[in-house]
Amino acid sequence: MQLPPKTVYVPVTLIRDGELLHDELVEIGKNSDWLKKELKNQGVDKFRDVFLAEWLEGEGLFVQAIKQVSGG
Repeated sequence: MQLPPKTVYVPVTLIRDGELLHDELVEIGKNSDWLKKELKNQGVDKFRDVFLAEWLEGEGLFVQAIKQVSGG
């Protein structure tokens, strides 16, 4: 039995250690205004407050704030 190929998506890191990775943002067809809005929806105000932010097609944005990592 032959199954049709399933599309597999790879997470794209948009912010690492508080630094915006602009090229990756462009790669997924988004801009910094979109990312700021998404972060705000998750209770984060600034890029520098983010330890890691990854975009996964079909699942959305995963954000881990620096304060979550440090426990404070």
